[in-house]
Amino acid sequence: RQQILADRVIIYQFGQDGRGLVTHESVVDEHLTVLHRQVEDACFDQEHAIKYWSGRVGSISDVNALGNISQCYRNMLQSFNIRANLVAPIIHTLPGQNRYLWGLLIVHQCYQPRRWQTDEVELLQEISAHLAIAIQQSRLFEQVRHQARQEMLLNHIL
Repeated sequence: RQQILADRVIIYQFGQDGRGLVTHESVVDEHLTVLHRQVEDACFDQEHAIKYWSGRVGSISDVNALGNISQCYRNMLQSFNIRANLVAPIIHTLPGQNRYLWGLLIVHQCYQPRRWQTDEVELLQEISAHLAIAIQQSRLFEQVRHQARQEMLLNHIL
């Protein structure tokens, strides 16, 4: 957040029920916090998921400007006090499994519109890719640790 000089940066994780949760955040002002807020985005449909799944980065320079965003999406963004946003997918892949959209890395500008620069978009894409790898490694580590516990318990029983 400090590097890109944004008001808020969040990690938004999709749940199995179609809702999402803000799992992590960094904010410039505490009154902007949305941490642990559960979101049911009625505007986010399969078409949006496919675009992000393919690696698309979304950007909006001014939520209030007339343009190509739906009123539904505009209302949702305004409910979070967002004037501009930049969104990169976090795509999860495990060996032998399909890729899926785990969540989103999102940068918010809350106080004014913002024209996103190419280097900011590229930075967000890079951070998102590294974040996806870290999440995958963490999950693999948890699986190995769980398996080790089971084997230890089995050995103790035997």
